[in-house]
Amino acid sequence: MIRFLTAASLCLLLSGCLLPEPPKKKSFVSVEETSLFTVYTMDRDHKSAPAPAPGVQPRKMLPTSKNLIFITADNFTNKQFEPMLEAAYKKDPAPSLNDVTWWQFVPLFRDEYYKVAYLPFEQAKYANIMAAIKYMEKQSLKYDLIIMSHGIPNHLTTGETGYFLSFKEIGELKGQLKKLNLVFMQACFGQSLAVDWVDAGAKTVIAFEGFNRNFFFISVFLDHHRWYDDDGAFYTANRDMRKELDGKKLYKYLISKGLGMSVDEYLAQTEKPILSNRRNVKRASIAPSAADVAAASTPLSAVAPIHFDPDLLAGVEVAPVEAEPSAPQAPAATAF
Repeated sequence: MIRFLTAASLCLLLSGCLLPEPPKKKSFVSVEETSLFTVYTMDRDHKSAPAPAPGVQPRKMLPTSKNLIFITADNFTNKQFEPMLEAAYKKDPAPSLNDVTWWQFVPLFRDEYYKVAYLPFEQAKYANIMAAIKYMEKQSLKYDLIIMSHGIPNHLTTGETGYFLSFKEIGELKGQLKKLNLVFMQACFGQSLAVDWVDAGAKTVIAFEGFNRNFFFISVFLDHHRWYDDDGAFYTANRDMRKELDGKKLYKYLISKGLGMSVDEYLAQTEKPILSNRRNVKRASIAPSAADVAAASTPLSAVAPIHFDPDLLAGVEVAPVEAEPSAPQAPAATAF
């Protein structure tokens, strides 16, 4: 599983370019740093849509209508990736995995959001998360919440050792979340909290029911989200996943060399995310198999460290795919 995580996370982080770099100051209209979180006001950078086929009406990206809270609450994987990042960036200390994740997503965030409240691991604590939510509730726009963390049934890890964000804390927000649009949880067993987020006020929740190995989806979803609403981006990202993995050299290379399998084999064993809202939400099964229970209860300290081979990325050239995804053909965008 750790080997899988290594390759899949590499694909996620390095999908757009081989080495993401810190965003330039001109990427933001303003940056407001506080001890709780940092708010970036985005300077939206709309890319031109590719030339449409003859007779097809060209489309534009959706207008900016939302803010975002972005949380990267992962310290264990960050430590595992230190050798890889030092080799890639040739710096000691190297940027953290959380830093690189933020750098990679900023171009997509600029296309989709106005204000982004960012909480890296050091700030991803309960009090700060609640403060960020209260801050966004006071803004004029609705907002999304993207959480990159680990999870066990009914709980998400945070930046506080031994502390989990659970269904209890989410339940305490009921009646306070008037502007929370979408919650995306990139964590194992996130679906066990979907009904809690919806009950608390979230319009839509995207999460994974069991152990999550689908580290590509968030990147593809955000790419499609520039063109479609939540349901449409969810539908087209799932529909076009194979095309996306085949279309980007680094994705395909790491699946082949890092995992030793084809894209089809990878997709055959990868969980699809679940979209929940008030129409279809139900509490997910939280009775994993005996093997799942054993794996989930394994102390992180007992997991073998990752030994990164710098030659893995040697000679890989990445050609970003900028083609606009085609429109969804089926009205049932939530049928997953």
